Amino acid sequence: MANKTGIEWTDQTWNPIIGCTKISPGCKHCYAEVMADRICAMKKGNSPYMEVLLYPKDDYGHIDDECHGWNGKTALVEKQLLKPNLGKPCAVFCGSMTDLFHPETPFEWLDRVFEVIRNHPNHTFQILTKRHERMVEYFTEHAILDNVWLGVTAENQAMADERIPQLLRLDPVVSFVSIEPMLEPIDLTKIPNANLL
Repeated sequence: MANKTGIEWTDQTWNPIIGCTKISPGCKHCYAEVMADRICAMKKGNSPYMEVLLYPKDDYGHIDDECHGWNGKTALVEKQLLKPNLGKPCAVFCGSMTDLFHPETPFEWLDRVFEVIRNHPNHTFQILTKRHERMVEYFTEHAILDNVWLGVTAENQAMADERIPQLLRLDPVVSFVSIEPMLEPIDLTKIPNANLL
């Protein structure tokens, strides 16, 4: 159920949860929102490609406001929680159509996602968030699995200064930062322990 992707730093994407809300300057031209609008429009037109996309009929209508952008809701895609057809060991970006730590995503849903990840130890699951507070809250109560890489987006210096120290506080096996879109120069040397990235 994972999809091949053009994202340079991963092999496949897997979206057991979808939906989001814009929260910072890096969200202005959200690629996932544009994709959600397209999928929503195909659904409205009863496109035969919807079944290929593996999304039940109402998922994108629930999280996309009349096919014109995120409405602040998220949805658990039960069909995606089935055993992902990932093939040989690979890197999997989990949540390319959401921020897994969105406030509308209950921790019970995350528990189910991480159970699937636990059952696929031969794959590396990459998780990227702009909501570092909720990520820290979740992993205060849950162990970070060895096959999980945790990352934050830092589109400007302010977001780097805020998000990266919280990521490093968690001390995952691998931590990473996505500086995309890069809205201004970012000096990582200003961030304590940035050499750990």
